[in-house]
Amino acid sequence: MISIPLSAKRIAIIEAYKTLVSALETLGGHLRLDAKNGLPAWIQQEKDSSLGASDAIVSIYQTITRVKGIDPKESFTRFGLMSASGDTLLCVNDVNQCKANLKEAIKDLKQHDRTDLVASAFDEIRRAPIIREALRAAGLSQLHIKQSTRKIIVLPEIPLKVGFTISKGSHMVYRYSREKAISYANKRNNEEAVNKLMQLPEDSFVAHYRQRASHIRANIIYADRAKKHDRPNQVSAYMPILYPYDAQRILTSGEVIHNGERTVIKLTQDDDVARLPRDGKVDKTQPISAALKLYNYLR
Repeated sequence: MISIPLSAKRIAIIEAYKTLVSALETLGGHLRLDAKNGLPAWIQQEKDSSLGASDAIVSIYQTITRVKGIDPKESFTRFGLMSASGDTLLCVNDVNQCKANLKEAIKDLKQHDRTDLVASAFDEIRRAPIIREALRAAGLSQLHIKQSTRKIIVLPEIPLKVGFTISKGSHMVYRYSREKAISYANKRNNEEAVNKLMQLPEDSFVAHYRQRASHIRANIIYADRAKKHDRPNQVSAYMPILYPYDAQRILTSGEVIHNGERTVIKLTQDDDVARLPRDGKVDKTQPISAALKLYNYLR
């Protein structure tokens, strides 16, 4: 098997980023034309925002670096809805493919066994002119991989209703082998956790809980109210959702009904409640490391 040099992998990421920027610029033109032609759009508004709905949506889609004032571990989130023409949807397909290509290129680089060389390669990527200029314009120093690779969601048809809800206290659980858990603890310089993990049998597995930040989900109802495998009833609404423009539906039933404004109020008033889920398969009474959220599985 031929080994691809890190320099080639670095160039692949830069080229994928260039292609994504170009595709997003093209998409912005299509979305603004849709708005000019009267296609409906709605966006969660920020305070003191002077942008119209379509311009705000374009801005969100084109934000692929970190955002000032946002925790580096989190991504910039604003939810909304916009109708899109056929040409726009074709362009969205191109954008999503560019995002997939960039994600794959980054993953390929990260899989290199020398972490110091990978870090050096990312430093060189940040100095590439197109990426350096984007970061400088945003007043930032780092790329945001999730922000630049998260795909734009397109519904297969116009919905009847979209209800935005806030998911709180949710989590993700990762099943680690003992070796992977030890590696995880070592990277975070938690010697106590490493020592406990070393005492486990070699074939042991460890549960790792990761608390998720509050995020918006969109619950979708279609006109026929039927469940079909090729259309989602629920999606994560990190970014505005697009749906196909249907002139006849717009004329007969008006715009999509949604509860966005009410959701915004709830989002600002509710507090996060950090908690572990009820899961009888994990022993939460004696954590391997409460700080790292590592737990034994019950035997």
